[in-house]
Amino acid sequence: MRLTNFLVRCNCGDRVLGLEQDSDSNVIAVGQSSFILRANNRQVAKLPVVGEPIHAFINGSLLTIRERGKKFWLCASDKTLLQLPITRPEVFDSVFVKELNRIILLTPESLVEISLDGSARILGDNSEEPCFSEQMVASKDIIATFRFGLKIYKTGFPGNRVGDSLYAIAAIVQNNKVIAADDSGTIDIIQALDGSIEPLGNVGGLVLFLGCCKGIPIAICETTVGPSAQCCCLKRGVWHRITLNGFHPECYAFIESKDCLAIGTLEGAIILWDIQRHVFTTFDLQATPRIVQLLWSQNRGELFAGSRDGRVFSCQIED
Repeated sequence: MRLTNFLVRCNCGDRVLGLEQDSDSNVIAVGQSSFILRANNRQVAKLPVVGEPIHAFINGSLLTIRERGKKFWLCASDKTLLQLPITRPEVFDSVFVKELNRIILLTPESLVEISLDGSARILGDNSEEPCFSEQMVASKDIIATFRFGLKIYKTGFPGNRVGDSLYAIAAIVQNNKVIAADDSGTIDIIQALDGSIEPLGNVGGLVLFLGCCKGIPIAICETTVGPSAQCCCLKRGVWHRITLNGFHPECYAFIESKDCLAIGTLEGAIILWDIQRHVFTTFDLQATPRIVQLLWSQNRGELFAGSRDGRVFSCQIED
């Protein structure tokens, strides 16, 4: 595989904070200045961002949280959608669940579910020790929050802490399962329905990325030698490893149609990890500094990369 048709699409003026895509395959790059990269004619439109942006770009509008009269509101462009049950605008993480047309917010106080029909409710408390969460993943069936432990919320039920491990990273995989790892590199598969835990072993370092490709658990973990990382995949109960030398992984994007993971690096390169063949392809963006955001658009067939200096690139992937 190789990256082709490399283009600089826009410049956000400072660090690219997010790349999101709506149902029409329009892509927004969020930064000091924000731009919509239209799907139909490659037009780039500058977009003013007022308030605290969240990870929700819907029907061409970036959703934000704004304070008015000591209350906080969910807004889309200049339209106010609804009041939120929060007391400060800080949001640790947010996810738009397209299948349910709902947004999930993780705040220092609580986990909040927002229905775009105009309602919001608190799903659980995030202030209780020791299972305090700073990140989450969500699907149409479950939500998993994590950082100092793992909580799983099933549709219509309160969240339950799973096990005693301080899971620091997690991902949802097929059949209502969650794959999670602690800071030592110990990885488990958790059944969301009953909380049962299947140990997958230890990859030997802090896990930077965790996921699953066609039923194969994969992980990227730190090494103790120089700028490098280990890319690991579990086959027949054994972790197979390949070392990525000379790079610090920074961000990731699954390219499921090609069984590939794109890795953005601090050194300004994009690495394509072919998970089935277990090999790398490296594309150096001509000394571009630090890739901090990646987004794969399946409909457009384009990989978008946001850099520390504000530039947003696009390219295509060929076999």
